Amino acid sequence: MKSIELFILVEGYFDKLFFETVIMPVFNDKKGANAIKILECSNKTIEQKRNMIAHNDYIFISDKDENACITSVKDKIKSKFKRNDADKIDKSKILIVVKEIESWYLAGLDGTKCRKLGIKEFKNTDNITKETFENSIPERYKGNKEQFYLEILKTYSIRTAKSKNRSFRYFLEKYGLI
Repeated sequence: MKSIELFILVEGYFDKLFFETVIMPVFNDKKGANAIKILECSNKTIEQKRNMIAHNDYIFISDKDENACITSVKDKIKSKFKRNDADKIDKSKILIVVKEIESWYLAGLDGTKCRKLGIKEFKNTDNITKETFENSIPERYKGNKEQFYLEILKTYSIRTAKSKNRSFRYFLEKYGLI
């Protein structure tokens, strides 16, 4: 069994759920069992984050949100660290989800899957925000949003997603997952 090669640091619970369900199996298949570990870091201190990346290979995953450009998001992440630590953070190891992780969720659904879930199909999800995603949640899932995320992941198609979202395709290509 291969040891962990890479730590993927994500913002929150739904990011972690996505990466554990969609990315981890593909990454481990391509790179070997236990090649990655997904860590939610929104609730971690700067010290804990520093310790996570100190002696390991890592990728920070962050949403672009409404920031003007990807570089500004990377700078913002680095600015949260002390100067000495920030200098050690490699900007090429910060990957930005455009616009938010919810866009990657919706990217993996084709027309048939969207109809089954009772939502509108998006041909391109590059500009999907969390608000757009939440507004598309059918009434039957309004009381249990997590169930909606899980339903999407049950039938998620990486092939469909890479054609609908540029940042998702970029991630797969950058890490040799397609």
